[in-house]
Amino acid sequence: MNPWHLLLLCALSLVACAPRSEQIRFVPNEEAAWFKFPYALPEAGAQALPGATALAIQLVMDDLLPRGRTISRTASPQEVCLLQRQSYDVEAAPGPEAWSGFASR
Repeated sequence: MNPWHLLLLCALSLVACAPRSEQIRFVPNEEAAWFKFPYALPEAGAQALPGATALAIQLVMDDLLPRGRTISRTASPQEVCLLQRQSYDVEAAPGPEAWSGFASR
């Protein structure tokens, strides 16, 4: 393999690890008003999400409901509800490569 190809391959693989330049600087007051941080997290009902799953959910929600979207003043109450992220329950499942064990059962 040509050394330049190897260098290009290394550079491209490192770009994937670069942090996203788009950062959320604040949450609008009307969106943050409904959520209050607890002093301690309860153990009952606690769930752990792998980082890749949490990121996948965030990317899907960013596609479905982009941040910074404004709601029209003429929007119906149903439209207002559907344009809020907290209106949705999200479920995630492993991809096909993780399901290979289920096919043989």
